Amino acid sequence: MKSWFIKFKPFILITTFVVITVPIVFYTLKDYSFKPITINNILSKLSPAGNLTGTWFGRATFKNADNPDFYCSFPGNVTLTLTQKGNKLNGQFVFAEEKGIPSNDDVACEEGTDSFQISAIVNGSRIEPFNIANDYGTFTGSFTSDTLILNQSKVITFELVGSINLIRQ
Repeated sequence: MKSWFIKFKPFILITTFVVITVPIVFYTLKDYSFKPITINNILSKLSPAGNLTGTWFGRATFKNADNPDFYCSFPGNVTLTLTQKGNKLNGQFVFAEEKGIPSNDDVACEEGTDSFQISAIVNGSRIEPFNIANDYGTFTGSFTSDTLILNQSKVITFELVGSINLIRQ
């Protein structure tokens, strides 16, 4: 009789442990909802890598994207005045155009200054897509403590030639 008990003692102990432990674990987890791990879930939890509040200055060139044969290229100064609260970014985008460069003699270019309000979301060291008025399209950005780079992700009327590299003032 003793040998039977000794042979099955580990089995009895393991079975008892499983019968008691498994229901406790499932009861504890029954109200816990698991969210799938996606890149958006991760990015939405990132705090900004820095504060972009302040004035940023750089240069850019935009050209009319309406007609590839007849357009003006406008080099000019870009000034961003930004205020950041948490992950929300608001401010003003000012593009002071210099003398336009026509694609040919049949095009007349007029310079001027454009100013628009912007608002965007900051995730880590990136700026999520945001619009600069209806004519300038959609932009994304990345930044360090003293450099901000904007790239155009969607062209409407004015196409950005290259990137806008801005320095904190």
